[in-house]
Order: sequence, then C-alpha cells, then structure tokens
Amino acid sequence: MAEQRFLELIKRFERRLDIPEGTIGVADISIDMETSDEDLMSHKSGTIRAFYDARNKKIWINRPAGTFYKFKASPVGEDQFSDKDWRMMLSLSYLVCHELTHMIYKTADGTSHHEGAINNLIHEMGSVY
Repeated sequence: MAEQRFLELIKRFERRLDIPEGTIGVADISIDMETSDEDLMSHKSGTIRAFYDARNKKIWINRPAGTFYKFKASPVGEDQFSDKDWRMMLSLSYLVCHELTHMIYKTADGTSHHEGAINNLIHEMGSVY
C-alpha cells in the first residue's frame, strides 16, 4: 500500500534532517472552528491538506490530501527506490516541506523566507532519494 511505503521512505528524510523518526505522519484530519459568537463551524476532512502541530512537534498529512490511492508504489521493505516511488515522493514533496519549514525555521506562510526554505528542503529531499 502506498501510504505505508510513503511512511517507510519519509524516515530517510527524517534521518537526513536529524528529526525524530515518526515526526511526519498520516491521519484523517477534520477541523472544527469556534467563532467569537460561539457558533460552531464544521469543515469536512480534506479542507486542510496538512498541518504542523507545534505542541507535539508533529507534521500530519491529511490522508485524502495525500491521494495515496493514486500511487502504485513499491512494496514496503523493497530496497530499490522505483520510478513509482519517486513519483509519489515528488508529488508530496511540497506539502511535506511546507510543513517542515514551519517546524524547522518557524516561518510564516506567504513570506519570501518561507518559500525559499521550502525550496531548499525540497532540494534536500531530492538528494535523499
């Protein structure tokens, strides 16, 4: 299954960045936001692609946003990194690196520093695989 292969392969990147194994995970994410007048607005899962949980120092990729069902990755445990693995990791690289930039560099969305750091991490990710 592609999701498990992703989690296996992302460990290589976690090691390269010297962050704890399991920092990057996959989950079904939904959000409830409470407005100032205490009305509850509920959003469907999928409206958020990923997020950095600063309190727990974890990055979560929303399972629907990862679109793992689209990929035919190599089996878990396969030593060789296949073209199919590369397509999956490349497809998810911006999403992963965007959240990593918040965690590692404490950057804010939309700043030139944030975008530059994302690009640097994508380059670093490419060198791992």
